[in-house]
Amino acid sequence: MARKILGDPRKTAQAVASKELESSKSTIDEALAHGLRLLEQAYEKALREAESKLRSEISRAEEQLKSIASSLELDLRSEAARLKTRYLEEALSRALERIGEIKASKAYENYLVRVLSRLSGEEYDQLVVKVAEDDRDRVQALISRLGLRNLVVSPEPAKILGGIVAETPDGSTRLDFSLDLIVEMNKHRLLGTASRVLFPTL
Repeated sequence: MARKILGDPRKTAQAVASKELESSKSTIDEALAHGLRLLEQAYEKALREAESKLRSEISRAEEQLKSIASSLELDLRSEAARLKTRYLEEALSRALERIGEIKASKAYENYLVRVLSRLSGEEYDQLVVKVAEDDRDRVQALISRLGLRNLVVSPEPAKILGGIVAETPDGSTRLDFSLDLIVEMNKHRLLGTASRVLFPTL
């Protein structure tokens, strides 16, 4: 027996199709929303990882820059100290080159007199007096003028800037009153003075 369909078949078909379309659209919307959430989560994760990596790179770069800066500062300080020492040594050397001006003064002659008098008072039968080449005649004249019979000027000049070095004839005793020793003993103070004059702000 044939089945009898009630109502309008076209309307029924449209109603079924419309219902199916609404259901499909809802499923698609849910799937799209879920996909967008997953995409957003993936993007946020990738962004966090990128930011973390960037911070790590920045931190590493900052540490490298600090290391380079420290090394450069150390090199700079070392170079500055080296140059300062060189300039101070040169300044002292130039000052010593003007020793002739000091030796031409009356104060230097008075110094020689005091040293010769002291040497003559030492308990030695004889002392050989050694002086720089340009001091030999002056020291010989002072010894004669002061009547210091136990002092003899060496025929060989001493390799000193000035002053007097005395020795016993056998060389067992040496008394150093040279300008060289005075400079050496006061070198630290002289360099300090030169430093304050040449580098007042350091």
